[in-house]
Amino acid sequence: MKTKNNNQGFTLLELLVVVLIIGILAAVALPQYKLAVDRSKMTQLIAFANIVKQAQQRYYLANGSYANNWSDLDITLDGYEYSRGNLYIDNAYALLNYNNNGLYFYGGSNYLPDILLIVFNEFEYRNCYANRTNERAQALCKHVCNKKKLTTDGQWKGCFF
Repeated sequence: MKTKNNNQGFTLLELLVVVLIIGILAAVALPQYKLAVDRSKMTQLIAFANIVKQAQQRYYLANGSYANNWSDLDITLDGYEYSRGNLYIDNAYALLNYNNNGLYFYGGSNYLPDILLIVFNEFEYRNCYANRTNERAQALCKHVCNKKKLTTDGQWKGCFF
């Protein structure tokens, strides 16, 4: 008489193969996810910079000079922190009217690290710089600059966009 074996389940080898496949997929997907999050932050930063530039242009038309204080601009900056004239987004900071040129943004360790963005008040171009040792920051600047080649300037690699 034959007995029927009803042992159903997965073997250890099958489980290991599934875990390996999931690990490979996660290793491929995680860097792409981080880049997508960083691109989203960069898009928000550029939109913010454009709003500040437009507010600076309105201020200039009304007063003949550019604003040096965030409170002088006709924009709402809820959710940001102020300290000694700087506007902070996480641990990154933005300076208004940097060297009488425009908005200067430097990313901190949590928010767009090693990114430097300058938006000029008077001109139509903007600069994106990345620390030359940070490939993730360079990829962001390349993305912002429509995949243009980044030029090297000492510690920074950058482009106009």
